Amino acid sequence: MNYWIAATGALALAVAVTAQGTTLLHNAKAQVTTPCGASHYMRHITRQAESALQAGLKTAQSALETSNKLRVVASSKTGGAATAASILAANLASEAAKAIETIKTETTNFLAGFAAAAELAGQQDIVSEIKTAEVQDVNTQTAAQAVTNPGIIQVKPKLTIATTAACFNANGTPITDGDSQQTKPAEPTLKFFVFSANTPGTTHDELLTICGHANTGTPTSSGCTTSATSIGIKGGPFLKTAPVTTTRTASSTDKTYPAITSTTTIPNDKTLNKAVTAIRKLETAVAALDAI
Repeated sequence: MNYWIAATGALALAVAVTAQGTTLLHNAKAQVTTPCGASHYMRHITRQAESALQAGLKTAQSALETSNKLRVVASSKTGGAATAASILAANLASEAAKAIETIKTETTNFLAGFAAAAELAGQQDIVSEIKTAEVQDVNTQTAAQAVTNPGIIQVKPKLTIATTAACFNANGTPITDGDSQQTKPAEPTLKFFVFSANTPGTTHDELLTICGHANTGTPTSSGCTTSATSIGIKGGPFLKTAPVTTTRTASSTDKTYPAITSTTTIPNDKTLNKAVTAIRKLETAVAALDAI
């Protein structure tokens, strides 16, 4: 019976100490080439962090339950058996307390990280939805018509409305960029997509300009000229997207993500850097639980 107590207690203690392991918060093979890919990568990070938090809670619960069982055994035994059970119960209770205290300490970082990941995912959803927004073409009409009611020429914005949830297929599966065949470097890179104003053309027949033509009723897609007899609108996208990235430093003791510089975009660098700082806090919170 003494051997059973020792073996069971030792095994339970080992499980309590090693249950966490190392959480793979980042996917080293993930490709992020679109706003939807960036959005779902943030969701991936959230899921992994949630799993780490749940595992930490499970570790603490398991250690406490086993500790209580061993205390019952200790109370029913005498001599060496009681002593062994009491020692193991105390050790397990200590591990449970350590796990609970770590979770308590890191709660703020978990909450900040979850909120930041949700914010970043939502921003990328919006980028994916609005990136096709454009100004519609307007067929040519005489200059007099173009500035006279009721036929005054109008600059008409156009949005392409999705029929599914942003960044999800009709069947509810995520629209992702998939994984690459090669593993990326050890330090993760965070990539996001930002908006900036598109640059109008500088000559006739270019996007976002007045279209001149000799004839009225001519689609601007047919070509614009320098004629001022009739005018229309040569439309096109009025926003453009570009990626911004930050790769976690590998050399510093307290690893950080270098600040993103993107002052003329939506979202801007201040918005992104604030969220990325919270993502780093989430990483440290997960690492703290892994170390239990």
